[in-house]
Amino acid sequence: MANARVTAIDRRRTDTRDRILDAAEKLFSERGYDGVSIRDITQLAGAGLALMTYHFGTKDRLFECVLERRAEVLNRDRLAALDAVLARQNPTVGELLSGFVEPYVRYGSGPDAGWRHYCRLIAIVGPTGRWSELLGRLFDSTAEKFIAALTRIEPGLDEERATRAFLFCVGTMVTSFTGNPRLDRLTKRMAIAADLNRTFDYLIPFIAGGVAAIADLAEREAPPPSPRRRSK
Repeated sequence: MANARVTAIDRRRTDTRDRILDAAEKLFSERGYDGVSIRDITQLAGAGLALMTYHFGTKDRLFECVLERRAEVLNRDRLAALDAVLARQNPTVGELLSGFVEPYVRYGSGPDAGWRHYCRLIAIVGPTGRWSELLGRLFDSTAEKFIAALTRIEPGLDEERATRAFLFCVGTMVTSFTGNPRLDRLTKRMAIAADLNRTFDYLIPFIAGGVAAIADLAEREAPPPSPRRRSK
């Protein structure tokens, strides 16, 4: 009986923690970090301030936990895609970048509202630089593996150029998936920003073309070979 009571208490604590994370994730994705108060989060979660403090301590730590919670899943799926691409004969840059972007699109356009909130939040906080240390801790290890793969697939890229190209790709990816309705307005709703799968179809050839252009630029910048000396 005592074990059953402990299990029930642990379950309630987990449920409360998840409700707070879900509420924070939603609100942060809609208003950004500074536009959300602890009171906003606890009211939406149906939890008291004492419980929020018990589970997370501070707003900063809560925000970190929100970003941490789904990062492992994204990294897992991306690395699995990377392994699959590198196992192919003559893999392309487009296939490599597709493996990185596809999990983000799949979760961000799926039925789980929490994932949609998370992907929008990443798109918002990624370009600011404010949380770069935290995002680096969560995602740099996976990024380094994709950068190394870029140098293998595209011989024109050294580590520096591959890193620049990859970061350009990530920046384009996250800004493309914010759901900004400007696309809707400018196309008179012939295109819908919220349609992430359609955006994905355009994004991959665009960023793959950018990587190829950087590789071509590197070849043009390479010094000409030294002329051979005539033997006397």
